[in-house]
Amino acid sequence: MRGAITPTTIFGTVAMARQGSSSLILVVEGDDDHFMIKEHINDGDVVLIGGSGRPKVLEAAVKAEQRGVRGVRFLVDADYDRFTQPASRYPSNVVASQHHDAMIDVVLTNPAVLDRVIASYGRSVDRRGGTLDVASVRDAAISLAAALAPLRIVNERMGYNLNLRDFPFGRLASIVPTAADLSTLVIERSDTTLTAAQLEAEIEGHRSHAGTDVAVLAGDHDLFRALARVLVDHGVNVRADFLWSGFMSAVDCGVLAVVPWYQELLDWGVANSRATFNCKLAA
Repeated sequence: MRGAITPTTIFGTVAMARQGSSSLILVVEGDDDHFMIKEHINDGDVVLIGGSGRPKVLEAAVKAEQRGVRGVRFLVDADYDRFTQPASRYPSNVVASQHHDAMIDVVLTNPAVLDRVIASYGRSVDRRGGTLDVASVRDAAISLAAALAPLRIVNERMGYNLNLRDFPFGRLASIVPTAADLSTLVIERSDTTLTAAQLEAEIEGHRSHAGTDVAVLAGDHDLFRALARVLVDHGVNVRADFLWSGFMSAVDCGVLAVVPWYQELLDWGVANSRATFNCKLAA
């Protein structure tokens, strides 16, 4: 049986890969990031390593920085750090997403791709003689996904260990839920002594995200589940994982090339006389 993957084992894998090799090392957070990037990595110049989660990858990055390991970058999600620990800094070898996570960066810098997925699954609306406003559906899904962010921020700040995994957006009566709606649903599915009213009050007391662009608050998994819920109101029933797969199938070099972290990693490769990606883009 394989042992548990720890920051030490991630660091050990990085250090071993660097020994006697001129290849650069890119460590990504998880399976989704690895899947999204792997076909585009220039594996002649870069070794891609999956890191098994954000905390472990960040800790491994700290170890690598402290021990002066060169030629390595760690791609991580910014998550809610700007709200939960605004004074923190990432190690110099870390490339962080601009929005909540690396996937959301791809989604929001390429809205036409998500729109195409929505239009594809929404064709049944046209066949029924209706009209699907794709941009409105997309914006509603982003807003709905972002609505869960205050709960996630409070949960992280206060260490409540609430069950926010695979959040059931489908159980929401409205795609514009109130804090009370969300709090009630979360308390129902969590092992906690908190009441919905207490949680709602905590949300109101932690409003540092107020005024923030909702696009920064939406997470990738929340977004596709929220999108599935929004489509239900238009008579379209599709699973969130189908929406995710449809989007991922369209992530090609042209889509990645406009994402900020892609350019940062590309520049890192050039600075080390290496090509990070195998993309051949038209001039």
